[in-house]
Amino acid sequence: MILLSFDTEEFDGPREHGVEYSLEEGIKVSVEGTNRILDVLKTNNVCSTFFCTANFAENAPRQCRESSGKVMK
Repeated sequence: MILLSFDTEEFDGPREHGVEYSLEEGIKVSVEGTNRILDVLKTNNVCSTFFCTANFAENAPRQCRESSGKVMK
């Protein structure tokens, strides 16, 4: 058995290295990545668990809703 989990949060890699990068830009990158992951999981009928930061949930509620509450058989 393989169990998959994903941590979704605002992309902040550039800021960690002193590069100016806005929260909006970070959210945009994370939303795009989360959407790609959700599409691949759905296409392959794969179950997983998502964890997200409150900041990401506040700024990307649709992605958080899509990644929660779905049970595939």
